[in-house]
Amino acid sequence: METLTVQHGYAVSTGVNLLAANYGVPPETHGGSGIYLPGDKTAKIYLDAKSGSKLVIQNVPNQKNKQNTTCISAVAQHLSQESNISNYVTLRNFEASRYNFRRVNLAQKNQSVRICDRKFCCTFDLSIDTRRVTPSDIFKVMAFDGVVPFDRSTAHIRVCSLVACRDDSHESCGARVTTATKFDKMAVYGNLERDDTTFYTPLTLNYDLLPITKSLFCDNKRANGSIELSTTELQQNVLVFGLFGRTNSIVAK
Repeated sequence: METLTVQHGYAVSTGVNLLAANYGVPPETHGGSGIYLPGDKTAKIYLDAKSGSKLVIQNVPNQKNKQNTTCISAVAQHLSQESNISNYVTLRNFEASRYNFRRVNLAQKNQSVRICDRKFCCTFDLSIDTRRVTPSDIFKVMAFDGVVPFDRSTAHIRVCSLVACRDDSHESCGARVTTATKFDKMAVYGNLERDDTTFYTPLTLNYDLLPITKSLFCDNKRANGSIELSTTELQQNVLVFGLFGRTNSIVAK
């Protein structure tokens, strides 16, 4: 996952101020820093294809109490960028054969697509501007519930996401590809399993390697409770849109 995606998802899901500074070496896939504010306030984020340092400054209000709300909105954020990121190195580190995929029918304006991996399931409600679809555009929904390598150890993750693909192969999904498809509305939701060790965040990314804003994330934080991420405005150049979970629980059979 790209750095700004992880930072943005954590800030939105927790409703707290977040200051994040990443190692600025894009040729090694390291880069992206930012200051994120809770709720519908503006943050500042920075991403550059050149190695180096950048001082990011933003007024941060004193937040005495954590936001106690079920739904948190994400609004447009400023990208402070000094060079073109077209050559920014991105890394897709996942075994596609372990994920479940379903292709989205881009010729159908309104559709609901359900995808599962074992007992982990979610549903996508999509509204597509079918006039702005090219034959080369390929989108799929995917689901995964399992253990993956993480640094020198492993982690149990749950992922349910819409992804753009370079071609019809599952291995090409998640690549940085240009698409013409416009989504009038996107929503992903489900009654997702959780315990005291589990948390879920938005997982979004566009072609500019920025998190998707103009969205609403709702989580009632109860066991097997409903979680939903939905857009509030038209979206295009979408690469990833979904939910990401991390847990210490045992993988279901």
